[in-house]
Amino acid sequence: MEFTWPCTAGQTVVGFLNEYNLDGYQNGIFKYQNTSTNSPWNTMSVQISIL
Repeated sequence: MEFTWPCTAGQTVVGFLNEYNLDGYQNGIFKYQNTSTNSPWNTMSVQISIL
């Protein structure tokens, strides 16, 4: 599923929405990591335990 919103010239994108479908999976750990495309290319990560 993809969500889009109109953006006119000159507007700024301040974030992104990522949606993951975990249907069919049992319990476990879900991990996500992303690195910025701008200097200094910071990397952030998160993980959740699904019981």
